[in-house]
This record gives sequence, structure tokens and C-alpha cells, in this order.
Amino acid sequence: MLNLKDILTDIVNSSVVQVIFGMLSNLYHSTIGGLINFMFGAGPFPPLLVVLPLVFYIVFKQYKKQTIMERKLFGISITNPYKETVISTAYGVIGGLIGSFVLIFIGVEFASVGIVFVWPIAILLMLINPRYMCFAYAGGFVGVLVLLTRLIVEVLGVQHYGSEFLEAFLSINLPGLMVVVGVLHLVESGLIFLSGAKGITPIYFERKDKKGYKEVIGGFTLQRFWPVPLVVLFAMAIPSGELVVESSSIQMPSWWPLIEMSQQPPPGHTVTMVMFSVIAAVGYSELAFSTTPKKKSRDTAKNLGIYSTVLVLLAIVANFFPLLTFLPVIFAPLGHELLVLYSQHKEFSKEPLFPTNDGNGIVVLGILPGSVGEKLGLEPGFRIKRINGQNIESYFDYQHLIAENPTYLKMEVEDLHGRLKFLKAPLFQRRRQLGIITMPDGTPKYMASFKFNSPLEKIINK
Repeated sequence: MLNLKDILTDIVNSSVVQVIFGMLSNLYHSTIGGLINFMFGAGPFPPLLVVLPLVFYIVFKQYKKQTIMERKLFGISITNPYKETVISTAYGVIGGLIGSFVLIFIGVEFASVGIVFVWPIAILLMLINPRYMCFAYAGGFVGVLVLLTRLIVEVLGVQHYGSEFLEAFLSINLPGLMVVVGVLHLVESGLIFLSGAKGITPIYFERKDKKGYKEVIGGFTLQRFWPVPLVVLFAMAIPSGELVVESSSIQMPSWWPLIEMSQQPPPGHTVTMVMFSVIAAVGYSELAFSTTPKKKSRDTAKNLGIYSTVLVLLAIVANFFPLLTFLPVIFAPLGHELLVLYSQHKEFSKEPLFPTNDGNGIVVLGILPGSVGEKLGLEPGFRIKRINGQNIESYFDYQHLIAENPTYLKMEVEDLHGRLKFLKAPLFQRRRQLGIITMPDGTPKYMASFKFNSPLEKIINK
């Protein structure tokens, strides 16, 4: 097994620039080649041209549910499910390319990481709560079971009578599994940073204020779904005397891979890595009502990026120091859950940006794409205080003035920082609307309902 000293010595004795550019060149050709093979079905998995329409449909259905909620709340559709599906797919392919580079650079052998054991756990956790369908929870759960089973089998001397299932379970490469979990979340953090605030949906919902009284506030659901095609490595044992076509092989540095394979080849054979393709689905769902959607998504992306980087580093360290394998295994679910709890606490502890109208103007919650309000420069959180010199005390006043005033409006608005702005808005005779969604004067007919349950909260409540 390689150690850190071998890696550092190899780098010192080589040209650092040559190593870096050589790795990038090899990774570029291998990843692009893998994606091309993915398109036409090279490998043991269905080709992208077959899988992608199914994934496309699943993502489309998720955005379609979003439009149904919008129609129920506001009577109109804000999200275009076709457009959002195409955008999400494009971002997902970019994320998959980056994730493939990282996985191949680290050298994770995919067959040994036990995905076949992780998926059933992820589905069971989904039945408890949909947000638990995450490899951080499922991978951590499987990792703990593997470590406990190894303890029973190895330390206590319990025999497993050659069970193939148990052999496969015990041989799961836990550092490799944790790297896969970390890289998937690293890709997710990048996708959230780039497009987490796109396609947002304004909502009304009821919560209790700090005094325990119910209040109606406005906010946004940030929901994104990305299909992520990945090129991964599989180990293949070939006879030691068999020649490998040099033009099809890629030479890697002596310290590669960083994650050692958990199983050795049979006698008389050597191991070569081949590239196959898989497809993953990455989802993001959050609420923003005390921060703007852009800031919320950027903060989430930053925190998730730090979490995933730490997880990958812990997994690499565990590969060189096996006694520390419990660190990434425990950190994966616990760190992820702490991120969720921290985000919820931060959001609920602040004053909402979109309170119910209180007689001092009306609060803008959303702006329809391509509308007069968007061209005018209105933004979520702006408070419309006066129209053509007349005070706005309620949504009824706003509707009345829009209907009765001439085709040119002068508006006095207050932004989120309390600064007054003066805007002018042309209205057309056949379409005398600004195309905005505002906060209601009282309790709206329809509101969204959200419940946040976490494993830690359930344990505490017991």
C-alpha cells in the first residue's frame, strides 16, 4: 500500500507541472471518452440514449408538480417545466463531467464501494422521510453496519461459513464509498451555486412567531433536480501475460490511485482499470423566507462544499490509516444532518422578509418573467407604498388604482434596505397588470404546509 511519503517523493522527483498537466490530459481524454461511450452504450449499463429519456421524464414530472402547486396558490403557472428540465439536464451534464474528473483523479474503484447495499437503505429511509433519501445517510448507515460486523467477525471470531453475501458486505471499500458520497455532494454544491436560485416558486405558509402566535408569511421554495451522468472506474483482472494495447491505455503516476482496492486479483492475474458509465440523480430542496433565494442558495452551496471536501479528505486519510475509517463513516450522516439543522435554525430565527400587509403598503413576493413589473425593476421584498400620489394600504387599494388610473403609473417603493425608489410603469389597455405576486392582507385561501423532522429531534423528543 502506498503511503504519503511515497506520494510526496514521487512528486518531488518529478516535474510538478508535468505531473499536473499529464494527469489533466489523461483525465480529459478518459472522461470525455467515457461520456461518448456512455452515449452509445459501451459497458454493462444501458446507454445514455436509452436512460436519458426516462430520467428526463422523472425530472420533468418533479417540475410539473411545482407548476400544479403554483396554480393552486396563485391561479397561474410561474415555472415552465420543459424549460427547467432542459436547463437542469445541461447543468447536470456539466456537474457529471466535473464529478467524473474528481473520481478518476482519486482513483475510486466503483464495484467495491457497495452501492448495491446503499440503494436499498436509501429507499427505506425515503419511506421514513423523503429528505433522508441521501447517500450521506444511507452510506453512513451501511458503513456503521460494516464496521460493527467486521468487529463481530474478526475480533470475536464469529464464523460466517463462506457466505458470498457476507463476504461482499464485509469487503466494501468504506473509504471509497465515502469518497463517492463526498464527490456527489461536491457536485451538488456546485450545481446549487450555479442554478439553485433558478426556477423558484413563491409561497404562503403559516408559522408561529417568537411569542407563539400564528402568522402568515411569504417565502420561496428552492427546488432543483439534476440528472448527473458519471464516468467511473471498474477493476478488471487479466492474465499477467496478456498484452494491453498501449494506444488504449492511460499511464498514471505511481502514487495513483489514492484509494486502494479492497480486493486483490487472483494468482497469475493483474488488475487494469476500465471506464464505465452510470447516471445519478441529485436533488435540492429548501425554503427561504428570512433571506433572499440567491443568498440562501449561495450559503447552502458554500456549507455543502466545505462538508463534502472534509468528507473526501477524511476518506483519503482513512485509506492510509484504516483505524480511522470510523471518522468519515460517522461524519457523513452526522455532518449532513447538522448542516440541515443549522440551515433551518438560521432561517427560523430571523424575521421574515415577506410579512403580511400591515397597512403601510403591499409587499411584493414574486414577479412573473417578462412582465411589466420585471421590466420596471421590482424585486421580491419591495414594498409598494404609493401609486400616482395615493397611499396604498391594502391589496384592494392596489387593484383599484391599477384598474382606475391612466395607462402610466408613478410608483413609490421601498426596497429591502429601507431606501425609497421612484419608478414609472406603462400599462396597456388590454393588459392592465404589472405581473406581480404580492402578500395578502389576511389569511389566503391556500397555503403551503411544511414539516421539518430530523432524527436528532425525534430522539430528543422521546
